[in-house]
Amino acid sequence: MGLETQLEVIFDRALLRQNRARHAKHFQDFNFLYTEVANKIVESLEFLNRDFDTVLEIGARDGYLSKQIGLKKKVKTIVQTEICNFAKIDNYGFVEGNRIIADDEFLPFKENSFDLIVSCLNFHHINLIPQFLLQVKSLLKPEGIFIASFFGEENLSELAHVVFETESEIYGGISPRMSPTIEVKTAAHLMQKAGFVSPISDFEKIEVNYKNPLTLLKDLKMMGQGNVMSKRSRKFFTKEFLGKISDNYYKKYSDNEGDVKATFEIVTATGWK
Repeated sequence: MGLETQLEVIFDRALLRQNRARHAKHFQDFNFLYTEVANKIVESLEFLNRDFDTVLEIGARDGYLSKQIGLKKKVKTIVQTEICNFAKIDNYGFVEGNRIIADDEFLPFKENSFDLIVSCLNFHHINLIPQFLLQVKSLLKPEGIFIASFFGEENLSELAHVVFETESEIYGGISPRMSPTIEVKTAAHLMQKAGFVSPISDFEKIEVNYKNPLTLLKDLKMMGQGNVMSKRSRKFFTKEFLGKISDNYYKKYSDNEGDVKATFEIVTATGWK
């Protein structure tokens, strides 16, 4: 199901907060995808011939993206929000006062506060996307920019296929384990409906090779990207289930060297106020 007409609360934000907090101190050991996507956001900003007095990073985690923006652009103030407390890990030198614990869906700022708002791998866990975009636009100053990168429609297609097949085989049916996603065209359309000017969206695919499919599942867990759907299955990943997922993944997606492929689809949407 797409998110454009979403009415129900799909994502359990309290569980998301718990997951982020639980794995915060180890995040920098598993943040390779986050840093790669953050670097691409910064690269896109370098093409813009302007600086930004005030910047907001939504869902900042360890502050890496904010740090890179501060290095590449003249910025007076960078504010970071995070749904849980990441204070125990290196915050890349940012003053603690610039970090606020707040849910992405309820940002505690005044209208017309920021020249730039960025979000790296958070947007796909937002409930009620249209309302969120209206909120973000209201926080931007005139001619301000919003950039969000998030998982797209075909993210982890290999894993989705294997989980679907394995659950059908073992349990005789399927349950919500893979999150609904936003198509690249839909992302720009939603931003346009929210009133952003000249919204654009594109996508890229990042292929990662793993020695073991279970390592992929661990990476997702430690990144804070586990299943947080409200109607998620309450059936645990048993040893049998995990073993079968691994076997099926090897059968379908291993290469000649015995590695398996995981394809992350990253959508980046940009809009101006």
